[in-house]
Amino acid sequence: VPAVGRGPRVRGLRAADGPGLGLQDLGIPEGPHHEAVRAEQPPEAFEIGAPVAVGGAAGNYTGHSVVRTEDDLLYFRSLPTFNDRLRPSDSEALLSFLTVPYIRMPLMLSFFTTADRVNCLFSRRIRAILHAVVLEPGKLLMPHRWHDCPEMVPAALLATPFGHLLAELAYSPKMLLSLTGKLLELSLVLANSVTSDTVSIVLFAIRIAARVESSAALLLRAHSEGIPGSPLLAANLELTEETLTELRTGCTYILRLFQEAFQWVDSWLDELKELIKKDSEDPSENDSKGADGKAANTMEEKRKRLDANMTTACNLHAHSILMLRNVNMAEDGAVSITRLLSSFSFLSMHHTFNMERGLDIPEPELFEIYHRHRRHIIRWFDGRMEKKEYKAFNSVLQTVHKQFSSLDSANTVVTEDYEWGAVSGDVDNTGRFCIIGPKRSDAERGDVSTIAAE
Repeated sequence: VPAVGRGPRVRGLRAADGPGLGLQDLGIPEGPHHEAVRAEQPPEAFEIGAPVAVGGAAGNYTGHSVVRTEDDLLYFRSLPTFNDRLRPSDSEALLSFLTVPYIRMPLMLSFFTTADRVNCLFSRRIRAILHAVVLEPGKLLMPHRWHDCPEMVPAALLATPFGHLLAELAYSPKMLLSLTGKLLELSLVLANSVTSDTVSIVLFAIRIAARVESSAALLLRAHSEGIPGSPLLAANLELTEETLTELRTGCTYILRLFQEAFQWVDSWLDELKELIKKDSEDPSENDSKGADGKAANTMEEKRKRLDANMTTACNLHAHSILMLRNVNMAEDGAVSITRLLSSFSFLSMHHTFNMERGLDIPEPELFEIYHRHRRHIIRWFDGRMEKKEYKAFNSVLQTVHKQFSSLDSANTVVTEDYEWGAVSGDVDNTGRFCIIGPKRSDAERGDVSTIAAE
């Protein structure tokens, strides 16, 4: 995590004689509220290489330049209610949590994991606060101070080597993972139609849960399976067997909730498919159906609605990919592989990458997930070929191929009467598959299930 700030005292993972990394280098515009955030950080924070906390500072939401402790909040005449989403007492509690960065994560998650307060997440600003609390790394503890202990009160050395999230999971994972899962569980209770505003809450909870579960999985890999040269091990994040058990239990809990989330995502995609097809029809057909003789919609309105629905569909597929990041493809097999490849096929056709108006998930993160699983997917296909499990092999590729014509029934190519095979030849053809001919019986097929690259 590079240090963020200005001046020669800032040290991160940059060259010692290089320029400091500022907010503008991260694509964050400068403004008076950032000066207020800097004012909240004591000088010691920069001496230990801390990034500036942009979203998780209470001063960002009170209109006052400095809010260091909860006592400062007591003297304010009024506090923000976030468009009446929070009662004044709840607003005071929420902002008070932001003044204690070292323990605010479990406090904030506990705050929102009640049946009434989960509705507060309809507010984009409140979602931004929770997102910042969970994912902002906080003060960076430099390697030469990993073994130092605070000597003064209030302590200026309350920092972590790899961010608050990993530190929380390393020392108290049970509460964090259970609260994260409960947040997702409560959000799924709100789910209904794809046109409802509740979709944004569900997708937000999915993103939070996926990032927390990925961090827990990283700790499990580093300390159980072993990652050679892992800095996590060098930082003395030695986990007890009890902690490892809590991490595994928490990850299993979140992955189970993802299965319920997948059902809603599939339902929403089916609903969007019908809406997109309806808006893609010939406008003259819809106009003639109007009982009162008026036009149903203008072409411009249809185009905007079609674009919005397509964007939502791409976003849903992106969240499907995110939930599959730590799935064991060897164990889950055809179901997860079909879902991952289908979602990427849909994005490759209907999403324009590297545009300002992107997805809720960074595009590099999606490609990282794909490359993380790519070798395992190819091995799975090769294993089906070696074991002559052609039914599973063909079923996955046929389902994925349907994405290429899922929104254009006029040009649908039915592949159920054909079978797929691997492209043989040199190593460059690894992972390439194509239709090799009409479907055959096992007796007719024999051992032939490949086709030459020519």
